[in-house]
Amino acid sequence: MISTIGGFLFLALGIIVAWLMLEVIGRKDKVANPAGYRLWHKRLGWAFILLYLLFLSGMVLRLSGMSDELDVRPFAHALLGLLLFPLLTIKVLFARRYKSFMGNLPTLGLIIVATSFLLIMLTAGYDLIAVGQGPGTPAAAQSAGEDQVAEGKSLVPIKCTHCHSLDRVWAADKTPARWQSTVKTMASKQPGWINDDQANAIISFLSQRKK
Repeated sequence: MISTIGGFLFLALGIIVAWLMLEVIGRKDKVANPAGYRLWHKRLGWAFILLYLLFLSGMVLRLSGMSDELDVRPFAHALLGLLLFPLLTIKVLFARRYKSFMGNLPTLGLIIVATSFLLIMLTAGYDLIAVGQGPGTPAAAQSAGEDQVAEGKSLVPIKCTHCHSLDRVWAADKTPARWQSTVKTMASKQPGWINDDQANAIISFLSQRKK
């Protein structure tokens, strides 16, 4: 939940920064205090960049510990997250060094906001939708019975070590929705090794396990 809140805070900062920029350069009638708008645009812009770097470092650490291929959603998330780095770098360089390109900054800023929106919807947005589905859905696997959880606990050392070590499993901290996606992806890599009932038991155990 903390990462979900942080993701939406990151997106809100990006939208506010873009709005402040558009208020100064996009309105026909001039704003009353353009200098104040520019100052807050700069301050919140740096807060946006610092928050992005914090998220980026966490994402890079998670990716460095993975030995198998990502499925579609995590791959798209990682790609968009890495794409933001050159976009933000270019925007900062344009603003500070290459004054002749100042006219391109609004467009670049809107591209950054759009990319951030897609990035957050793939993570925080996905988790929020999964929580909203409520009990009884695969994303809420923690509602499974004790027997299923116990079965999942016994299956993890057998089934999950077929592709990687248990250390990677115990180090992961994911929502039920993300465990469902991860386990289903792993099961699809070698059909028959983990059947649907076993996958659901593993998801139930990993979703309820406390680190």
